[in-house]
Amino acid sequence: MFNARIWLLSLVLVGCGTFDPVARAQLQTTVAERMSDEIRARLKDADQFDEDARLKASAEAMTPIYSVDLLRSPHEEDQVDARAHHETWGDMLRLQAEGVYPAALAAIKVLVLMVHGQFDPHPGRLILQGMRRYLPQIEYVELGRCGHYPWLEKAAADDFFSLVREWLGGHEMSRGT
Repeated sequence: MFNARIWLLSLVLVGCGTFDPVARAQLQTTVAERMSDEIRARLKDADQFDEDARLKASAEAMTPIYSVDLLRSPHEEDQVDARAHHETWGDMLRLQAEGVYPAALAAIKVLVLMVHGQFDPHPGRLILQGMRRYLPQIEYVELGRCGHYPWLEKAAADDFFSLVREWLGGHEMSRGT
């Protein structure tokens, strides 16, 4: 007797970042438009800290730019490694300049759902346009009253978890025995 487990794997992208200079420029424009004097002051205050603490404090200061109404801060319990952050981002930019990334995403053949907050300064629809070239199977859902952290947004968290649960559950072929 043949017992098989067949799964149709799927991938959910949440609060997707930028993958090209055009989307990154739009992100920077949105951040600049949302920047307040209070945020600028908090960023300036962060200059007194060591590199790790400065990165964490800067992320905390910019939370209003990235979020609508959070249940809690996405960074409050984080351990921050600024060196790793800078090296990783440097690698990302290098791979993009070399044409490796996001082109490598074309190797992904499973179903993909991109969930994005309407208030996220990362330009979701613009990012989607760039990713469709490599992931033609991508689906996109934008959540209202939601920023970069949909699992922490008061108005969107329940909808986010329901959406992901239903989408993943609906793309499972069988559990076999």
